[in-house]
Amino acid sequence: RMHVPTNHVLQSVFILSAWLSVGNSSEVPTLEELGGDWIDLTSPPSKHTNASDLDLPIIVNFHGSVGSSPNSQWDGPGHPAGARQGGTRPVDLFALNSLEIPPFAGCGNSRPHGTPNGCGRLLVDNVQVVAVATRYRADEVARRSGLTASGLIVSSKMRMLFEGAGVLWQNNFTNPSQSPITADIQFELTAMVTEFAHVAWVQPLPFDPANFTYTALSAEEFRGVLSVGNTAATSSSRPATSIFAFPADEIPTIDTSSGIPTAIFERLTIAPGATRTLRVILGVGQNATAAGALVREAAASSTAFDRVWAECHSKWEARWQSAFNPGDPFFSGTVPILDLDGVSDRASGGQAGTEGPAGVSRVYYTSVLSIVSQMRTNLPLLYKYVFPTSQGSNEGLAKGGVVIGGASNYFWDEALSSMLLALLEPEGRPPAYQAWLTSDLRGKKHNWFDLDCGPDNPIGTVYGACNFSGVAPPAPGGKNIYPYNIWSYGVAFFNYIRTSNDTAFLEARAASSNLTVDEALEAIVMDWQNEAVEGTRFADYGTNLDGFSRTYMHILPGMQGNNIWMMRQLARLREQQNMVAEAKHLRAEASAMARETIDAMLATSADKTRAWWNVLWPGTNASSAGRASQLQAHEMRHVVDFFSMAFGVCGVRGTECDLDSTQRAQLSAFFHEELQTSDWIRATSPACNCSHTYPVPNGSTPDRGAVAPQAGDEAWPGLVTCAANREDHGTTGAYTAWPALAAEALCYIEGNCSSAFALLASFAPSTAKGPFGQANAVPQLQTPPYTPFNDEPAYKPSDRRYLNMAVGAFADAVIRGFFGYHPDPIWPTECSQAVLRGMLLQPDTPRGFIGHLRNLQTPCGLVTISSGDSGLSIALQ
Repeated sequence: RMHVPTNHVLQSVFILSAWLSVGNSSEVPTLEELGGDWIDLTSPPSKHTNASDLDLPIIVNFHGSVGSSPNSQWDGPGHPAGARQGGTRPVDLFALNSLEIPPFAGCGNSRPHGTPNGCGRLLVDNVQVVAVATRYRADEVARRSGLTASGLIVSSKMRMLFEGAGVLWQNNFTNPSQSPITADIQFELTAMVTEFAHVAWVQPLPFDPANFTYTALSAEEFRGVLSVGNTAATSSSRPATSIFAFPADEIPTIDTSSGIPTAIFERLTIAPGATRTLRVILGVGQNATAAGALVREAAASSTAFDRVWAECHSKWEARWQSAFNPGDPFFSGTVPILDLDGVSDRASGGQAGTEGPAGVSRVYYTSVLSIVSQMRTNLPLLYKYVFPTSQGSNEGLAKGGVVIGGASNYFWDEALSSMLLALLEPEGRPPAYQAWLTSDLRGKKHNWFDLDCGPDNPIGTVYGACNFSGVAPPAPGGKNIYPYNIWSYGVAFFNYIRTSNDTAFLEARAASSNLTVDEALEAIVMDWQNEAVEGTRFADYGTNLDGFSRTYMHILPGMQGNNIWMMRQLARLREQQNMVAEAKHLRAEASAMARETIDAMLATSADKTRAWWNVLWPGTNASSAGRASQLQAHEMRHVVDFFSMAFGVCGVRGTECDLDSTQRAQLSAFFHEELQTSDWIRATSPACNCSHTYPVPNGSTPDRGAVAPQAGDEAWPGLVTCAANREDHGTTGAYTAWPALAAEALCYIEGNCSSAFALLASFAPSTAKGPFGQANAVPQLQTPPYTPFNDEPAYKPSDRRYLNMAVGAFADAVIRGFFGYHPDPIWPTECSQAVLRGMLLQPDTPRGFIGHLRNLQTPCGLVTISSGDSGLSIALQ
């Protein structure tokens, strides 16, 4: 028996456990092994899309991010504003866009002036070099061309200075012929960057070359171009300074006569079969001194550049590996190592590891890498490390600027990765969640808060002054509520408490309120009572849910399931606090809500083989009783309802599933037959007909004879009748966390993880195209009969964010669903094998795979959970 440490010595025990651990980070895939495949930019990602739909890589350096020249339709010269043009505009081999390095942002395009390449352009003999392929690695974007008109093949690699506002390029010019080639190499160097009070949301940005003054630098220290904004400073922005420079032994001629500064390597001769490398550095700062300090070392010589270049990768790699090293001084926690089928499945270069255990392993590690990539060390207002929600967007290019969101924290996105975050950076969770409570005690007024507002901000804003309400204005008679924020608070707080045993957090004051966090958590859990239709346990949250179909409103199965889950978690907490009566009441309320929801909202297909969850709309009768008596079910076959209800009614340790075996089999069949594709899912079933309604008289079961899809134009009615405001909420794709949570839900509904394991492995090919981002799109015919092409590959769409915080859900699904880790909110004062085993969901049930989860950090120390033929086992390391 091992004594469970109190909170103030918890970290010391974690470090001590590290010495006893059998795991080490040498088994963790490297950045190169988790890199993507080469993506062909000359052809569409599937037969029923076009190349301009495909998003392009961004890279990060823990201070910010930059993107490669975007591959999207563009409103440029000769094209009307807002027009959607067919085909693909060139992807420059050198240019960067969407620079987001707080407090700096820039390198977008701007109508009507037209700078489609962002910052920079590469030409050979006055002809732009166009990339035909690109490849992502967390610390590097690679691009390559075909054969240029001059006979050269050009490739480039772009990295960011590690934790600095700088970018480096290696540009290789290869002569594949049998004769020497002589050519002019020209780099257009239009650095357009502005310093902002905050870069949480900025759109559009004034990126017009006319707003910047360019000066050739010919001093001995630097050869390159100085770029300074010439617009007047305001309370929210001021001009920034950028320097493009070259190593001292690779000196070009600088020409600014055309208004576009150009570095020219004149008449460069490359021998047959030889490659010439040209190096470029960009630094951004408040002034020339600050920008110069960033480029000085790399500009000293090509040898010095290569040293800095190598450090950009080695430091990134070390940061990544440190996430899996227990006791590493950087992170306050550690991420478990996944070991499947007896070996740690290492995927190589995006090519291997896309089936079975190797595919699941690749998905797991890519999920963690995506979250580590989001971490920022230069926004320490809340804690020394924070996790903004998203990075990288080409969406703004179609709107005349760049949509910036690199310093905002969305409750929903972070909550979906909250168990992983609680394990990786537990010390950072209380200050982050206190900030949530400062913004809004119950998540009913705001969707996010901004991480770069504070007295130390360069512009001097006050913390909170630039916080926005992310909720749309209510429609007449509607409510100004985004209900999933309420669950976000609850699940994030519970996941942190369950993994940390931090009872001091529960006892702390909730922001500036008169409540403790414990009291605030209860108010969050029971908030549904404020929205309940009289005489029922149906919470009516009104309208205006961002992205969903207009049918998806009022009483939502997803929130019913979330409320059931939260009440059952709170019941366990109250039980451990010796509040027996309160716990009993909570369990009774949760069970009653589950019964009412199943009776009124579960619908089946006409042949009784599939089941899904419908939404409920209350009546329009002025009285509450009248509204309850006029409840009407609206067909809405959505994945959020599928997994949320599964978590609430089947995914709570110590509680029997509220669904019978037939209902569970029907829900499983619905997911596999209507939502799952070859390598992704659809958020909404293409077979859903949101115009279908069913009466629900006073709690009786609705008519479950849902009309089967009709022939002709109505064969796949979901795209039209359930039209969503975002493709990742409708029938043409899915927000990236949802496939992960669906896989976890299958473990609970089906009683084992066999099909969930195969499902998660099927997502591995998506990681060959880059990290998990905000969404993946799935092809579907956009005209009648709206055929879904489930066999065609999913892809990263150009109008979604390239990186997103929610994708830690894949790791959460592996930890909770596959390995059954469902710990109590409060751990016992003494540890034993029985205590550890008691933290597992149904340990005697075989999961359908063989594997181990090692270095799992618990209040008892580091443990290993193993999945075998007889179920789950857990042991201290």
